[in-house]
Amino acid sequence: MSKSRTMALKNIVCIGGNSGPRLVFESTRPFPDVRVTAIVATTDTGSSTGIIRKNFSIPAPGDLRALLALMADPPETYRLLKDLFEYRLQPALSTDLQNMAFGNLFITALAEMLGDFDQALEWLHQFLQVRGKVLPVSVENAHICAELEDGSIVREEYHVRQPHKPPIKRVFLENPKVQAHAACLQALQRADLIVIGPGCLYTSQIACLIFPGIVEAIQKSSARKVYICNTTTYPGQTDGFTCLRHVEEIMAYLGKDVLDYVIINQGKPSRRVLDLYAQDGCVFMDLTPEMQAQIQSRNVQVLSGYFLEPERTEKRKLHKLDTIRLDPGKIGPLLYQILVR
Repeated sequence: MSKSRTMALKNIVCIGGNSGPRLVFESTRPFPDVRVTAIVATTDTGSSTGIIRKNFSIPAPGDLRALLALMADPPETYRLLKDLFEYRLQPALSTDLQNMAFGNLFITALAEMLGDFDQALEWLHQFLQVRGKVLPVSVENAHICAELEDGSIVREEYHVRQPHKPPIKRVFLENPKVQAHAACLQALQRADLIVIGPGCLYTSQIACLIFPGIVEAIQKSSARKVYICNTTTYPGQTDGFTCLRHVEEIMAYLGKDVLDYVIINQGKPSRRVLDLYAQDGCVFMDLTPEMQAQIQSRNVQVLSGYFLEPERTEKRKLHKLDTIRLDPGKIGPLLYQILVR
């Protein structure tokens, strides 16, 4: 491989909610020749994002806000902006504003003022001096639905991910006429590497794939395609799933012979950590030799190893479910090796 080829700017496009793009950006931060574009799910309806959407009928700003703050690189004198965007209000009376992320309000106000959600995000990229690009999968006010195994339909992301319901059979868009953001399709066309996951299988990953044109753009792209598998199940979405089932479900939406690589953690955390997350219904998934062989029989290369982050003494205090995470320092070199092969 020539030196000019090695040193050329490499484009990674990652698809998901907050978790997946966050891992990819943090993993590849040490590599100066990598540019990350995040294609982000915009169908969330929970927490402060849900309140914003009900009142203003815009795409979900929450994961976009979190990634803009993460990837922002403002001058030292404006570093407080990153924290301000993630700051959550604690009002004395208003329940609607309880735990409302300031960045969600900022994005909403800017979109109202400019009259264009996409223009608001473009302005924020410049204002925050974002490294890379954060793109909504759609700039339309779209919602996902799920058909359950008993034939019933649940509508909107908050209800799709709720536990104690029949298993999800498929997810789909409430309005099939909504479109993917054209900038996302262009980014996929220019990508050198496309990464899906980790994160919520149905409400983050597949919630992006079901927008018209996204899967087709992935299929047509000359980029290598990687799926990073979750470490645990998610209650309400993937109860009882294995690593193999995750891969099979992604392949069902992507189509045959699209994925090139699957990254799966093979290390196991301590019993204390396993029990800690199992309390919330997040059950750790082992990768067996049989599963690995079945995945590889589908012409997909499995990259496995001990990829877990250092063990924590307690779970993160999040507004959504926490799970056992992968270590960016271990995932980054893997992605870069695939990129330069």
